[in-house]
Amino acid sequence: MIEWLIRHKHTTIVAVLILCLLGITAAFRIPIQMIPDLEVRTISVQTQWPGATPQDIEKEILIEQEEFLRTIPNLQRMESTASTGQATIELDFPYSVNVAETLILVNNALTHVPN
Repeated sequence: MIEWLIRHKHTTIVAVLILCLLGITAAFRIPIQMIPDLEVRTISVQTQWPGATPQDIEKEILIEQEEFLRTIPNLQRMESTASTGQATIELDFPYSVNVAETLILVNNALTHVPN
């Protein structure tokens, strides 16, 4: 096979060039995202209550926290999760929001939650 490639060097060169051209074309057509989407910033609030059931955590913690966190300006999405012994609330904000100020607002909202 190598002898045939050497004897037909023009055919081999043309075939390699066609394969390179097809590879370059495919590389430019494949949608590759080199820069991640920076449209949303997420802040997570985690609360621990060892030994508590998810129902207790939802009733005693999550509902009250959500009530105060809902008032934060520019909040796009709020998602809560309760599992045994802990609760997590994810807050999504637009990329244009200042994270430092938003963290202060989240902290202030959580200080209003009764014990």
